[in-house]
Amino acid sequence: MSNLAKYMDVEALNIDKIMDVSASNIASVNGIIFPPPTPASKWASWNELSESGLASDDIYVAMMENTSAAGNETGQGGGLTGADLVLTQVGSIAGATGSPPSRYVSRTGGDYFNLTTAAATSMITGTDYTLVMKCHTITSNSSAAEFYDAGRGHMVLGYTKCAGLYCNGGGGGEVYVDCAAQPSSSGDFYLFLTSKAGKALYAGWSLTKPTDLADIPANQKVSTSVRNWSAGSWANRHSLAARTTAGSTTMYIYYVVLTKSEIISIP
Repeated sequence: MSNLAKYMDVEALNIDKIMDVSASNIASVNGIIFPPPTPASKWASWNELSESGLASDDIYVAMMENTSAAGNETGQGGGLTGADLVLTQVGSIAGATGSPPSRYVSRTGGDYFNLTTAAATSMITGTDYTLVMKCHTITSNSSAAEFYDAGRGHMVLGYTKCAGLYCNGGGGGEVYVDCAAQPSSSGDFYLFLTSKAGKALYAGWSLTKPTDLADIPANQKVSTSVRNWSAGSWANRHSLAARTTAGSTTMYIYYVVLTKSEIISIP
């Protein structure tokens, strides 16, 4: 009975301190200190089934799960709110099918998903950032993402091939190169674009979740000098799944991840 006060003398104002706890952010258990997970460790351990399992202030995730034709997708995280969380579909993209769900973007329809200018500028800036798209069944192999501003420069993941890089502006010289090998027409694959301060800007593809560039074959990645996009914004174009012109990539997309940090280890 003498210990009941320890349980009964609880102020209602403090209950939120008990209830509003995220297991992923617990710093101490039984006296052992556990630092919060880094974006890279969260990416490595993510099960790829739920936005909430990865999304955070630094990481934006949008699953392709809207079953309505011509429907938009609303993601989570990245420190974004409201309209900046929405990937607006352009063209007439079919609704999601399958388990896990994916959506088909068609080259003949000029399909793509469009970020807001604010979202693109917030996520792809400075020298540390990552874009990952998990896809399958590619039948037209061309560009997969585009960021462009007349004053800032031009960056495309892919361009003439799905896995490649075109970069003009943001420091350094122009680069325009495709990976020597490209994804096959069937099966799952990941496309990535990642940059780390003082290192390089890499693009390419992988058959498994890309967590370390050292694990990706040389013929599946390309690189150029690191890019610093700190000045200006992506005011003109900021598209995912294709360049903003018809005649680009035809494939299915499971999800898109954008981060304000490097989540794929760069040598």
